[in-house]
Amino acid sequence: MALNPTKLGIFAVSFLLVWWGLSTFIGIAGGLMITASATVMVLLFADMFLNFKTIPFPLPARMKMILLVVTVGITLIGGGYWAGISASLTGTGATVSVPLIGPTDSLTCVQSVPSQIKGKAAELVVNAWDLESNTPYSAAIDLTDNCSVYVNGNTAAHFLNATGDTSGGTVPGLVVGDVVYMYCGGRAYYTDPVEGLCVDAERKRVNLESHAIATEANMQIVAYDDGGSAALSAGANGTDYYITMGANADESVFVKLKVNVANKAYKFGGWGTFTFYNMSKVEPQTEEGTYTKIASPEHMSNIQVEENSTSGGYTQTGDYAVYRITTPILMQEWDKIKEQFVVTSDTTNDPLGEGPHTGTTENELNGIAIIAKDIQYDRGGDGLMYNDLYTHDTSEGDVGLNENDVSPAGKTTGVVIAVR
Repeated sequence: MALNPTKLGIFAVSFLLVWWGLSTFIGIAGGLMITASATVMVLLFADMFLNFKTIPFPLPARMKMILLVVTVGITLIGGGYWAGISASLTGTGATVSVPLIGPTDSLTCVQSVPSQIKGKAAELVVNAWDLESNTPYSAAIDLTDNCSVYVNGNTAAHFLNATGDTSGGTVPGLVVGDVVYMYCGGRAYYTDPVEGLCVDAERKRVNLESHAIATEANMQIVAYDDGGSAALSAGANGTDYYITMGANADESVFVKLKVNVANKAYKFGGWGTFTFYNMSKVEPQTEEGTYTKIASPEHMSNIQVEENSTSGGYTQTGDYAVYRITTPILMQEWDKIKEQFVVTSDTTNDPLGEGPHTGTTENELNGIAIIAKDIQYDRGGDGLMYNDLYTHDTSEGDVGLNENDVSPAGKTTGVVIAVR
């Protein structure tokens, strides 16, 4: 029986549209779909406009045009979807979200599980382990700050539940064949995410690798001169160090950050810098990685920053400049990093040091503050997961270790350097 070209064309269009819809929403071979669509698009274009007979059967010109429009749309829109163009990034300035993952792994997981249990009700049995402990697997720990669980993707629509019971606790509401993503944050532990875990049993065990977070007292900062080897001289009036420079000048300093204790960790995510009075800016260089300057989050904006560690009340109100490192660094016991900073003074006014210089109660420190910032997973107000220096909600609060942005002096996570 001869094929009807019009019916064949209608079938082809319907097939492509259904395949595209399924691949987008339930994960049927999305990458292969886009490849097939692009191939048909090229063949149609060559047949219609380049006079190549690339279509091996008769097809009306109108049907060819409809097929071309459909395949162009699927290739562009579908390709953009699978490339992650549709990922939504919200919050202040440039933000770091966890890359959005669609349900493309679901089919692979479903195909891999025994047919006897496929689709049956399932639950996770969750245990977290502190890898900073000398005996990390002797006892599971509870991550009292909730872990967010997503199923068959990690967009807001895939959110299932949150749990803080990670010492044998269970997460219900799954079926065998689901794919799980789990992200944990909070103040006590950094936890490696679980992504793409196939639920191939009715009680699926999940082991979370965590790292106990250091306190500020566990951290240590030492500042060095432009050579990076000689420590700076101690400052006066409660400042940590001082350097000497004139107006309209640049000077380099190095700052070494260290986890100064055993069995603790610090996940370095970037720096905050602050300038007092006759100083223009201070910027990190690239000793430890590349940085992106981001908009100052709320908890580091329009705040009163103390100029020294001994005279509370001597403050300057302003915003930190915030620099996020491209690749975060998990610093474990005794680990250290050292970054170079370029300090720039005011174009016309000479820095005058620690003050006071006016005979009033105003201290008028000329100098800079540098503070380390850690990075942590946190579920934003939009339901998405973020791995960033601050929470992605209206408060834009601190995450992980709560570094003392208001009083950075003291050489723990922060340092104040006077400029004379």
